[in-house]
Amino acid sequence: MSTRSNIGILNNDGTVTAVYCHWDGYVEYNGRILAEYYPEMERVKRLISGGDLSSLNKEIEPTADHSFDKPQDDVCVFYHRDRGEQWEDVKPDTYESIADMYNKLKNSWSEYLYVYIGNDWYYTRINEGEKLKLKHLKSELENQGDKNDENA
Repeated sequence: MSTRSNIGILNNDGTVTAVYCHWDGYVEYNGRILAEYYPEMERVKRLISGGDLSSLNKEIEPTADHSFDKPQDDVCVFYHRDRGEQWEDVKPDTYESIADMYNKLKNSWSEYLYVYIGNDWYYTRINEGEKLKLKHLKSELENQGDKNDENA
């Protein structure tokens, strides 16, 4: 079963440009990849410019044979590039604000929302029926690491 997420970037005018990601949207996977491999604005923009994803990974561009059915290890799988879906169906969406995006996604299948703000990642759970509350992604990952160390 998939854990869906949306990945966005806060633009200078307050709008958010975002894409959907079908697999592994939980913090320990997609969150960790975003924090570790997408720390710079230009890299985040390149990721989002590819449109909706089947799966997020460390690299955006393949260096060898790569397709939806036979993806190269550690390379993102995009619906348009790798599965041939129509661009209009999978292009990035623009929302009026983070709150607008959150409210529109409440009734979707997405469970996590990640937003790159300034030079850092923030996230929230979507389907909790609560108001928008963004958490600092790196801090959350560090806290999870501390908890894992305590349980070892």
